[in-house]
Amino acid sequence: MTINPILFPERSVWETLLTKSSFYTFFQTYDWMSLWILHFGRSAEVWEVKDENKTIGIIPLLKESDHYSLIPTSTVLNGQQVSDYGELIIEKGREKEVIKQVIGERLKVKDKKIILNFIREDSAILPVFKDLGVHAEEQDMAPYVVLPHTFDEYLSILSRHSRHELRRKTRRFEESGAEFAEFVGSDRQIESFFQLMEFDEKKKSFLTSEMKLFFKEIIHTFYNKKEANILFIEAEGKLIAGIILFYFRDEVLLYNSGFDPDYFHLSPGLMVVTQAIKDSIEKKKKVFDFLRGNERYKYDLGGVDRKLYRIRF
Repeated sequence: MTINPILFPERSVWETLLTKSSFYTFFQTYDWMSLWILHFGRSAEVWEVKDENKTIGIIPLLKESDHYSLIPTSTVLNGQQVSDYGELIIEKGREKEVIKQVIGERLKVKDKKIILNFIREDSAILPVFKDLGVHAEEQDMAPYVVLPHTFDEYLSILSRHSRHELRRKTRRFEESGAEFAEFVGSDRQIESFFQLMEFDEKKKSFLTSEMKLFFKEIIHTFYNKKEANILFIEAEGKLIAGIILFYFRDEVLLYNSGFDPDYFHLSPGLMVVTQAIKDSIEKKKKVFDFLRGNERYKYDLGGVDRKLYRIRF
């Protein structure tokens, strides 16, 4: 078994390995990974693990000042993270031997540790690292909802208080005349979404010109594959809220959001997410993933925790 540095592999090599692996997430798809490396991967170092002439593992790393970090959960630009889940892509059944090889390779670079961020509790590699005596520390939470067959069933899983508040706010929203608006893939709508995000000062500083370019390419790429959408709310002739959604297998991922605080009384953030959950149920999706972060609204809408871990070695 050998490890060699390579450029990011061709789509066919990467996607073949994905099909042979036991676990990966949306953020390990070829389109996401390749666009991330295009925009942020100037110091990327990709390790290909081979057994004879067969690729059995690809380890995409970013070389930072004092460590290597796992792509795409490395920090970018001003310390921001744009990917919610990390994972090593390894052929099913070969995880332990590949990880041993990677640990051995890391030991050759004595002054640089490898840090794997946001490894899910259901990851294929987490138990392997633990078996090898590598410590994994709890890093974050990513709440999600297993979707029932109907929206009424979904409402029944909410707490009595959350259900009451949601119904009350929904009535007020409907009485206001506000409506949900369709995304048609236009740059103008994407710019409107950025404006909604920029009402939040933290998101405004996050949305540099480089970040906006990455977001535009990501949205267009996945929208054209019918794997992304922006759900908007329109009131009084303008867009007042929006969320980016990604579709992965039978899951819907809530990636980012923005709303106009002048319409706070209509609870536009809550209403647009609730509508996304309703749409997901109607489309027979099985999971609504709120992704990283323990914001209160995720739990009010039925979210249960999925633990994320950081692994250092």
